Amino acid sequence: PVRLRGSLRFDKNSNFKARITPRIAAVLSLGESRQHNVRLSYQTGFRNPASQESYIALDIGEAIILGGTDDNLENYTYQNADGVVLDGIVIREGLVTIPSFQAFVVSGGDNPGLLVPTSLEPLRQEQISTIEFGYKGLIEDQFFLDMNLYYSTYQDLVTRRNAFSPSAGRVFSLYANVPERVTSTGFGVGIEWSAPLGYRVGTSYMYAEYNAEEAIRQNPEFLPGFNLPKHRFHAKVANRNVAENFGFQVDYRWSDTYMWQSPFGVGSIASFQVVDAAIHYKIENVKSIIKLGATNLLDNKYQTMYGGPFIGRQYYVSIMFDEFLR
Repeated sequence: PVRLRGSLRFDKNSNFKARITPRIAAVLSLGESRQHNVRLSYQTGFRNPASQESYIALDIGEAIILGGTDDNLENYTYQNADGVVLDGIVIREGLVTIPSFQAFVVSGGDNPGLLVPTSLEPLRQEQISTIEFGYKGLIEDQFFLDMNLYYSTYQDLVTRRNAFSPSAGRVFSLYANVPERVTSTGFGVGIEWSAPLGYRVGTSYMYAEYNAEEAIRQNPEFLPGFNLPKHRFHAKVANRNVAENFGFQVDYRWSDTYMWQSPFGVGSIASFQVVDAAIHYKIENVKSIIKLGATNLLDNKYQTMYGGPFIGRQYYVSIMFDEFLR
């Protein structure tokens, strides 16, 4: 049988137009126990610009950073050297590209036709639409297989656009949308084996990439900021009852090298591999589990963001109460 599900979500923000985001999914179940499930879905979503992207007004010397909403610009004023007060809307409408202003100055400043307007529009919400195909099923009652493939399209991603205001005589860095579309593709596959004697062995692989070449070509300041490795791998072995009331789990994680991008900085994140391990003891009469574990057991220090701290070994102890402990 095929099961269909759909939904519509309505959102309204005072700074942006009302938005309806539909989602629909179909699941085909096969097998005597419906142990094989194939799914196909189409989803849409959006992101409201953050407070800084909407409302910042900060003079950092070489430029003035401005949030891109009309509400912010209508309440922003700048007084130029002649004493003339300009509001943010006037500044945005008069912005020109920095290369064109430089060419205008080099030419002697008497050919306004060299100035190229940026034509920046009010800040809009980021949008995403995704098509996903997947399979999840049980094979021979021992192997659990999960696979998925997706393709996403992003529109109106937010970035800072540097431009020059001839009327203010300053460079402004305005949060605005990138009109060019950015796409991302990825897939993942995971399999877990219910081995004899209660052991569970699993492994998974994930791949992700994006294409923002045209957006970067048209907007050199644009940083896609996906900040994900192209390849990731995970493996584990576990047994919930390797001895009476004792269990354990060991995980191995590997990440490929990737480039981190953010307004703070851009830099390479080195490939890393990490081993996590934990043992637990079940106290049945109080329905609790005591767990002792370590992340990054081998202390291979690694980073997950540019400029961030190196992550080393961490130990932890936890006690969990579960009324339905089995």
